[in-house]
Amino acid sequence: MRPFAVFLLVVAAVVALTFAYKSLGSGEAPDPAAPTVNPAEGPTPGDPAELVQAPGDATTRIQTPAGDHRVEVTGFEQDDSTGYSNTLVGYVFNDAREPVEGAVVNLSAKAMMGEEVGLEFFMMGSGKPKPAWKKTTETDSEGLYEFKNIKPRRNYYLMASHPGYSSKQESYVRVGDRGQFNGPEIELKVGSACDGYVSDVGNNPVPDAWVHLDSAYMLGTTFESEDRLSTQTDPSGYFEFKNVAAGPRNVSVQADGYGIQVKTGQMFSGESNDRVTLNFRLEIGHPIGGRVSGPQGEPVAAARILAFNHGSNTNSRGEALTDDEGAFLIQGLQNGTYILMVEAEGYRAGRMNRVQTGDMGVQIDMIARAAVTGRVLGQGGNPLSDFSCSVLRMNLNSGTVSEKIMERDFRGETNGEYVMSGLDPGEYVVLADAKGYAPSVSGSFKVAESETVGNVTVQMGQGGTLRGRVLDSAGKPIAGAAVSSHDNDHVEDRFSIFSSVWISSHATQRRARTRADGSFEIALLTPETYMVLVDSPNYTREFLNDQMVNEGGVTEVGDITLLAGGTITGTVVDPSGQPLGNGYVHLRHGEELNSNYYTRTDGQGRYTLLHVRPGAYRLSASGISPSDGGQAFKVVIDQKSSEIPVTIIDGKEIRQDLHLGG
Repeated sequence: MRPFAVFLLVVAAVVALTFAYKSLGSGEAPDPAAPTVNPAEGPTPGDPAELVQAPGDATTRIQTPAGDHRVEVTGFEQDDSTGYSNTLVGYVFNDAREPVEGAVVNLSAKAMMGEEVGLEFFMMGSGKPKPAWKKTTETDSEGLYEFKNIKPRRNYYLMASHPGYSSKQESYVRVGDRGQFNGPEIELKVGSACDGYVSDVGNNPVPDAWVHLDSAYMLGTTFESEDRLSTQTDPSGYFEFKNVAAGPRNVSVQADGYGIQVKTGQMFSGESNDRVTLNFRLEIGHPIGGRVSGPQGEPVAAARILAFNHGSNTNSRGEALTDDEGAFLIQGLQNGTYILMVEAEGYRAGRMNRVQTGDMGVQIDMIARAAVTGRVLGQGGNPLSDFSCSVLRMNLNSGTVSEKIMERDFRGETNGEYVMSGLDPGEYVVLADAKGYAPSVSGSFKVAESETVGNVTVQMGQGGTLRGRVLDSAGKPIAGAAVSSHDNDHVEDRFSIFSSVWISSHATQRRARTRADGSFEIALLTPETYMVLVDSPNYTREFLNDQMVNEGGVTEVGDITLLAGGTITGTVVDPSGQPLGNGYVHLRHGEELNSNYYTRTDGQGRYTLLHVRPGAYRLSASGISPSDGGQAFKVVIDQKSSEIPVTIIDGKEIRQDLHLGG
């Protein structure tokens, strides 16, 4: 997706959410003046409060011992690093080209800051994806960061953080199967500042209040961003942040006994001469309480209640969980009218709840969502004990799968039974997966409001097999090439991480490597039409569509020839004629979506693209990543001003310099 489209999507969401909240009104007061204090009692704006970590909050300002190169894996997605012998290395410098020691560097398949975080909110649909795995390391005295044994990927994100600089995210980071790969040189610089005072309605300072800065691209009901910064006010109520990265931010304040207050959409340029001053005047906190009940009057336990109140640029919010009796209490709210949103397993809210602070008798009636129950059977009709189930929505117009709704694991189920609740009215199928079987699908079924559909059986099968051979242009076998199976419409680009939610078929994604004779075999595939993707470090990537797999059958795809491909190299210069260090280069094919290439320039503006499929392309460059600070318009301008046509020929190298600004 183009950066301009990304930007519009995010803006649309912010506008829509703002419009919804504004309709409530909040009685927002004008931005208060700073409280009157004795200068001797607290720091001046030049003497910032220390950045520390709030209890229960994550902050990017966590450091590990200098020189410690431990690599930590977090999240639920499997790293799948076994069998890979690769290394990603790079350096972190400041804008004076000095190495930055002790910078925390995160590597992730998902964006960690910037507008692409907002894009993911749109792409997730109603599914709730698992967090992407993340590896973390720290730079040494030379500014070197290093990751080893990484799952190959063409579009990783890197984020570097250090207390002395603003955080920086890099994208289009490629890691192959084997060998060393050079990551981008990450340049950190002193960023914007944000300061102000927190007082009460009597203009008295509020000390020890927590102040948080979060990305404004965090939409929906998630408040805390990956790059959150946190600090506390001093005895005078003063707070200060240094080194805030470019982009819009939400600034929130919370203190015991007071209502939480949030100022939204505060813009930061990320430059050292940029200072945003915000003063907060907190009101005494007010409660909202009540009970959440199901359709039969039964209490709904562990329901999450979120309260929102929005003004022109200031809002308040809070949340709570219901107890075993369905009771809830939200405290610390500014006085006003709130929307209550409810999230509960197996239920949905029957109506929008608008309530006033102080109302302790709120009754929230929930509607039971539909459910499906059934069994997963293996060979001979025997029930399985360990399996997973996904519910997939059917497109009623085309009869194809359009969206994954939910996914759950079942362990030790002696009768192979599953229960999947929380469905809205519609038509669905259940997809089951178990070791030793191909993922298998039930028949389609319809559910009505609050209905439970039973006896939906999934009979597991062995599926089919894809078999073939990978050769070079001289007919010699290529060993160790990665061969993977995908949906026939699969597009291998930077947004392929969303394919787990938006899908169009039951195709199974599996991966194999070619043997010494170049042969490969991918078994246990759900019957479907597939695309076969072949990737080897010293050749072009090739893909073969329209491969039909049948139950119990073997589909011979034949010989797949990998070319050496062409090479394009050159230098990118900025509008002043200076080399563009750490820039972005994009090679775009006019017709084949799987023939797009991305790379980065080095510190001298040089770039190289290797093993490019022959064909006609458009080559362009940009000085800014689409994920860096929300400057999408500048990205589009850079690409348009530098774009030129190029033709790639197998085995040939061409040189093409690019000039931003024409």
